[in-house]
Amino acid sequence: MRIGALQTLKVGELEKIDDIYKIKVYSGDKEEYFTFCTPECAKEIDSYLEFRIKPEDCSICRTLDDSLRLVEGCIWLYQKCIRFLGK
Repeated sequence: MRIGALQTLKVGELEKIDDIYKIKVYSGDKEEYFTFCTPECAKEIDSYLEFRIKPEDCSICRTLDDSLRLVEGCIWLYQKCIRFLGK
């Protein structure tokens, strides 16, 4: 998944499957596709979502505000993964 795709990612485009996430990239675009993350990445996504999205926010998960928070979190996660992989 390209880092540029993170800007359009929304919470609703993440689907938890066991210990990984199925991620819809470029949703609604002719370039739309699905990708999957590793279990380690899924743990980081879960951690981020627990930190940023409180239960009382669930009714507005698809708002612009939550989309922006998810993008911030994905960028943070991407940077953390890069550091972990030593690249």
